[in-house]
Amino acid sequence: MNKIPYTAKDKFGKIRTNHIEAFTNEEALIDLKSEGFTDVTFHNHTDGHIQDDSLVGMSKRQLGIIAKLSLKNTAKVTLIDLLVGNFKTNILYYSIGVTIILFGLFQHRNMTVFFGLIGITVLPLLSVWRYRHIKTYEESLKYYVHGNWDKTLKNIAQLRKVKNLKNLEIDLDFREAYIFAKKDDVNKALNIVDKWQESLNDESLGLFEARLSDIYYCSSNYENYLRLLNKSYTKSSESQLFSIDLAIAEARFGNTDNAIKYVEALRLEELPDFTLYYPGWILGIVAKRNNSSESVKLLQSVLTKLINTEGNTLTQILIAICSCEYAVVLDRYTNKKDEALFLINKFWDILNAHGYEPLIQEASEIKKSE
Repeated sequence: MNKIPYTAKDKFGKIRTNHIEAFTNEEALIDLKSEGFTDVTFHNHTDGHIQDDSLVGMSKRQLGIIAKLSLKNTAKVTLIDLLVGNFKTNILYYSIGVTIILFGLFQHRNMTVFFGLIGITVLPLLSVWRYRHIKTYEESLKYYVHGNWDKTLKNIAQLRKVKNLKNLEIDLDFREAYIFAKKDDVNKALNIVDKWQESLNDESLGLFEARLSDIYYCSSNYENYLRLLNKSYTKSSESQLFSIDLAIAEARFGNTDNAIKYVEALRLEELPDFTLYYPGWILGIVAKRNNSSESVKLLQSVLTKLINTEGNTLTQILIAICSCEYAVVLDRYTNKKDEALFLINKFWDILNAHGYEPLIQEASEIKKSE
């Protein structure tokens, strides 16, 4: 990283002069804005070219983290967690059960003890039964991430038979729809999720269109993908979260100037922490499309942050796509061909399942050099 000197106005209106560690001015600006600084001026000069390959590339430690990445690192609910949570939630119920057992023992009433034991074992047994379905759900996530569509659909069908899983129903429907879109059956995908239009837009205007857009992403129809994200953004009265989705779509498939415009308009202080790496990612994709070597440092910085975030299914997919975008520019602008090839091979199956066609084609060309 570079130490970049700057002058800026802090959130109290005072002028501050200091330096910040970042790969580029763009990344530094995003970090400063997230801390409430405005009117930022940098006092360095960059020509946009990589002068020394030793300044880019992931460290051995970072590559080691990537090498070990798997769904085993995602946040899971264990059986112990479930039982402990059950106990905490129903502590009064268990206290009454134990009291009944103690009363039965004291009075030498075996039937009272028997019914008390039954009472305090019912909920744990129900938790064990429920845990079977949680394992099926986690298994379906693993199959989904790696593009094993048939096994994912099989697990979804099993979960649909379980009662009292209404909170999962929408997730199962959209995941099933994405799979059918991948299988080129877009009409079936749209029919599956159509019933959620009213409830999702009641929850947040534009949310249904945002989720629906992913069906077109999965079917590689990037024109409709962009159209629906634009509709979602407008319908939501220019929501900050939806503007991020639209900006990254414009950066990849649309107008890069529009992508930059959306990034510059972001009010980072209003965004949740998990979205703060997106502006740098969007700028990295824009630089990649504009054939700028700055894309290497920008995407490397984003990937460094991503691999240190708490893992879940979505994070696995994001890391895979970001890694391959970074690998493409690393291969293009530096001599670190081995690192680029390592990243593409590591995430090849996830890229094929969830990546976009231009990136898959670029990665394929690099794989041919093996």
